[in-house]
Amino acid sequence: MNPTRLVRFLSVVFVVGLAAAACSSSGDGDSSGGDGADGGGGGGAQVAGVAGACPDQGPARIGAAYPIPIDLFATYEDVVTAELEAAGHEVQTVVGPIPPEPTQQRFDVESMIDQGVDVLIVAPINPSAMAPALDRAREEGIPIVGIDIAADLVDEYATNITGTNFTAAEDAAAYMAELVGEGGTVAIMNGPDFAGRPLVERAEGFAEGAEAAGLEVVDTQIDTAITPESAQEIATGWRQQFPDLDGVLVFGDPSGIGVQAATDDSWDPVVMSINGEVAAIDAIGAGSLAATYDLLPILHGYLLAYAADQAFCGNELADEIVIPTVQVDESNVDAWTPLDEQRALPFSVELEERDGRTFVVVPDGFPFSSGGSG
Repeated sequence: MNPTRLVRFLSVVFVVGLAAAACSSSGDGDSSGGDGADGGGGGGAQVAGVAGACPDQGPARIGAAYPIPIDLFATYEDVVTAELEAAGHEVQTVVGPIPPEPTQQRFDVESMIDQGVDVLIVAPINPSAMAPALDRAREEGIPIVGIDIAADLVDEYATNITGTNFTAAEDAAAYMAELVGEGGTVAIMNGPDFAGRPLVERAEGFAEGAEAAGLEVVDTQIDTAITPESAQEIATGWRQQFPDLDGVLVFGDPSGIGVQAATDDSWDPVVMSINGEVAAIDAIGAGSLAATYDLLPILHGYLLAYAADQAFCGNELADEIVIPTVQVDESNVDAWTPLDEQRALPFSVELEERDGRTFVVVPDGFPFSSGGSG
């Protein structure tokens, strides 16, 4: 880590929530957080300090490419778009399909370059497939803000915004052992490793965490389609093969919902997944999901917007900024704050070094309203 870059980043501290709280309507929000696709959109209020660092340079055209249409990325998109447009920037967004199509994503990014974007925000489905487009962007002097970029590639980006995916999966395995007991039988559902760093780290975290916790892993499968339907099909196979299965560790909430669909009173393993999407939060409240690991997408959205704005202004950023995950389970789910209300919670960017990495300091209790903890 270049210490000069870190000092420059730390010198810009912004407080969020004040503007959102002042401008939000009273009692009109959906307290359930909506369906996740627009729950974090923010109602048009700009959060103070996220964007607009160099108004004298005029508005930027910022292109954002998200890999698949899941609630997690929809929240990123909503927050990023709201913050950057409120600062006067133009935002062009592309979202890939399910199953993911790396080649199409590359074409979409190349099209945005053709249209003259000043900054790119990209979560590559397949880094190798995306390389030609991103190399062209670099040649043309377009800074790139990455999402979950492989650790050995972060130096090629203006910065990389990522979560603690390995730790979340490791913690999920440890919590699974608490619930089913040491020696409990579990199946692991991973995502395709071509999708990049988050799913690779989650697979590694599940495997290492299960071993450390003394769980017996009876099978590991890959949900290549990344859909509830494909996950349900895999779980149905486990139901027949392992009728006494104690638990299932799932790489993502959409697939976790699919696993839940295969359960009933006669086959009811403990299910945990990662992302913290609204559907998963609701499932925990209903008792059908034991836990999810919230990636705090509102904070991801703030930091992506901030990084894109800073990159446009020519300001240097930390090589990588890590946002910790937060466990949501039956003990704190009732205190979990809906996404639209999270936009009104006070927040300021503070960074700290932990084992050579730069972390965002998450405010005590966030994203819980009261009585919750992560």
